[in-house]
Amino acid sequence: MKEALAKLASEDFKQSINWEGVFGDLSKQSISALAHTRDKVQAYFEQNKGSMSGTEIKDFQEALRKMEDEIANRNPFTALHKSLDDIGRSKVEFTNAMSEWKTAQDELTASQQEYNEALFNRTIIQQQVDDGKLLAFGKEMVEANERLVAAENNRANAQERVLSRRKAYRQRA
Repeated sequence: MKEALAKLASEDFKQSINWEGVFGDLSKQSISALAHTRDKVQAYFEQNKGSMSGTEIKDFQEALRKMEDEIANRNPFTALHKSLDDIGRSKVEFTNAMSEWKTAQDELTASQQEYNEALFNRTIIQQQVDDGKLLAFGKEMVEANERLVAAENNRANAQERVLSRRKAYRQRA
């Protein structure tokens, strides 16, 4: 249902901007008309790409590229300005992605340390059980096992966040 609504919204948007004109002869449109249409398409794409199919994403990216190429071919200074803006935007996106990845990596390091400490403490308690100083199912052993399981879960969640941030970074690159 959600995909059907997203597809319907996309079709409505395409009709509102004369989508066929975007893929038609762009040389017949003025630079200002092309820039206006490009800005509308870019804004819609950024807002809705999470709910688009792979084909729709490809269509929107192709439309944007064609419009940008046409504008650049007509005015090289506009192309230079756009390229500098793209570089700046990419730099910010890269910096943000690296910051998010570093935060996730720091969380993974902390959770790994927590796991190592829980494992060490459980090993000590297990040794005391083996030496007959503690009961195998005593309070200390149960708590050590619970801490170890919690630490394992925290570590797994942190690993997932690192992988997620790495995937997000690669998608931006």
